Amino acid sequence: MELRGYKGVMSKRNISEQLSDTVVDTLMSRVQEYFPLYQRFLAAKQKHLGVSELYGYDTGAPIHPIQKKVPYEEAQKQVLDMFGAFDSRFHDYARSMMEEGRVDVFPKAGKRGGAFASYDKGVESFVLLNYTDTIDDVFTLAHELGHAIHGHLAQGQKSPVYDSPLVLAETASIFSENLLMERIAETLTPEEK
Repeated sequence: MELRGYKGVMSKRNISEQLSDTVVDTLMSRVQEYFPLYQRFLAAKQKHLGVSELYGYDTGAPIHPIQKKVPYEEAQKQVLDMFGAFDSRFHDYARSMMEEGRVDVFPKAGKRGGAFASYDKGVESFVLLNYTDTIDDVFTLAHELGHAIHGHLAQGQKSPVYDSPLVLAETASIFSENLLMERIAETLTPEEK
């Protein structure tokens, strides 16, 4: 760090993400302010799970598993309606991806696990999912389509600046998840919430 003249430990990473140290330091200090709230959540989760010690893998454990199944056709409608309410370009591009077979939806033998969006300058976006009818899968669909739409809308950029740092790429996908959460929250029962 000193040899290369970086101002701090995070500076190299911040430069690669095209962020200033000040922005990241501000974010970190805000997160630290809310540590007590997160600790309260973890204590409540530990109590609810009935475990004497909470491990890292417990933080993602479901509190109340939602049994509701969401068929892919319903997920498509929810996500397309959500995009349509936000911007017709988002809706139209996501719909075209689905209609043109650029969303590989269901698990199958030999298929890579997880989910991702693939996009590059001069190439139409493609999404790979492993959809199994869960509410999490609906959010994954929105997330990956957010990446794909970002890749599509960025096509107007010149090749040297087409690629975006991770923090910007994830903004598009998390934004899509948040839009979906707002729409779905209106339809949930208190227990589901």
